[in-house]
Amino acid sequence: MNPQQQAAKLAEMYQTIADNVSSYFEYMVNGNWGEAMSSPSLPNDLSKWRVHVPPKKQVIDLSVLIKSQIDCEFSTNPDHVHISKLSAITDGGNYIASLTEFTYKRCRPRMNHLHAWQGGECPLPEGLEVKLYFRDSDFSPQDLALKEYDWGHSNDRGDIMAFEILSKLDGWIWPFESEE
Repeated sequence: MNPQQQAAKLAEMYQTIADNVSSYFEYMVNGNWGEAMSSPSLPNDLSKWRVHVPPKKQVIDLSVLIKSQIDCEFSTNPDHVHISKLSAITDGGNYIASLTEFTYKRCRPRMNHLHAWQGGECPLPEGLEVKLYFRDSDFSPQDLALKEYDWGHSNDRGDIMAFEILSKLDGWIWPFESEE
């Protein structure tokens, strides 16, 4: 690699670091990559350096909850939670609770709570780990491939009678977390 190519490669690596806040340099030692304690410069062998950019997390689409009208948890701080239905999301990304019409900074579906289900379209956004309860069997924890289930009709284990939202899946964040 000539000096101009070396400089261009180094500039590209530093630009990647600047564009991705959680990225960092990695250095190869004995054939293994590890987080570097320093950063590369022109005299370094750049084949032993790389930039690690963690995958971007997907934001859970809470607008689905307006139509499904399942219970949601609203809060402006973690110490005070209000249970209501989501009626709207403002242009500023705040959430309006249907029972009070108050605006909250945080909203998520009610967690670790048994939601009764009467059938219809899947009531949940993608990105959640859910436990489903069927009429003809015990519960079965399911990662969200929930769209695979026919929420309105009988499945191989019977009708879905209830569901419980356990957590969000790895790689997913609540909308309010993307702003923090």
